[in-house]
Amino acid sequence: MKKRSTALILIAMLLFSLLPVSVFAADSNVPEGYIEIEDAMDLYFIRNDLSGKFMLTADIDLTDALSEHGDLYNEAGWIAIGYDSNSSQSFTGVIDGNGHTISGLVSDGPGAGLVCSNAGTIRDLTVASGSVSSDAQYVGAICGTNTGVISGCVNFASVTVTNGKACAGGIAGMNNGSSALIEKCGNYGNVSVVSTAESGAVYVGGIAGSCSGSNIFQ
Repeated sequence: MKKRSTALILIAMLLFSLLPVSVFAADSNVPEGYIEIEDAMDLYFIRNDLSGKFMLTADIDLTDALSEHGDLYNEAGWIAIGYDSNSSQSFTGVIDGNGHTISGLVSDGPGAGLVCSNAGTIRDLTVASGSVSSDAQYVGAICGTNTGVISGCVNFASVTVTNGKACAGGIAGMNNGSSALIEKCGNYGNVSVVSTAESGAVYVGGIAGSCSGSNIFQ
């Protein structure tokens, strides 16, 4: 009986060792249908699937990736997701920060924030540090324009607009449209205007620079 039990245990161990490694490598906290985002490169490549669903599983620091010898280096810093010099496209999917932070978000170019234009959902995400400076018309740390939902997001990065006619906000430059909603968000970053233009209106706000036909709730 003892020999039979030992043999059964050895067989079970052998079968267990043959199971695919991927069965154990998957992050059980990522819901089905979502793509895991765990580093700077993952975050950058969200732009390749603007209708996808993504979830952060770690805090992400962009500092090294955006440095001179980093994988994402360019003179303008971070290029906003969805930005294209010819025809920018809105993000229509889901970015779930899952309570994590993005730090070192430095952008000094035509793109405006983490995402250029949001028509999807961005939630539970904190931009912990960085600086966003742009001559775009709509500038915000989370996104330039929002026609979707931004919920539970917090910004600590500075936001600077250099356009003589623009909207700048800590979360979004403009919150626009009946389906646009910003809720349970906070801004602790400095929002400012640096412009030599003598004409044009500049709208600046802690959460959003302009809110047109849309809602912002605490």
